Amino acid sequence: MPLRLLFGFNLMLILLSVTTLSIRPAAPPPVHLVQSHAPRRPPLTHKTNDTTPDTFYQLIIDTNLFRPLGWSEPVTQPQYRLIGTLTNNERHTAIILDKNTNHLYTLSRGQQIGNAIIEQIDKKRVILRQDNTHTTLYLSPAFLQ
Repeated sequence: MPLRLLFGFNLMLILLSVTTLSIRPAAPPPVHLVQSHAPRRPPLTHKTNDTTPDTFYQLIIDTNLFRPLGWSEPVTQPQYRLIGTLTNNERHTAIILDKNTNHLYTLSRGQQIGNAIIEQIDKKRVILRQDNTHTTLYLSPAFLQ
């Protein structure tokens, strides 16, 4: 009995292998290469006049891949806001807020804030001079914006 069972098992394995061999799909037709008469393009390469490693990776250096989303470069130019003025006959004083550093300055005519010098202080405006350019700060009605 065990011999008959073993023979039946071997017969079944042979039949399975024959059927799997006969079910395989046909081979695809051979591919014929056709040579093109068009001129060949040169391979794409990175061309740069300066071959130092820093210039090659300058884009990655300038734009850090690991900055958080929505990051923007900090403002380096000072932004001033006139908070108030104190005027009387002999002395004029301006209270100016530096928005970048959040410092409050109490200044008179001729004093310096950052790179700017106070030129004139009026009742509701201050004129700053920086590198031959004049900037006028006006007192806004609601200064707590």
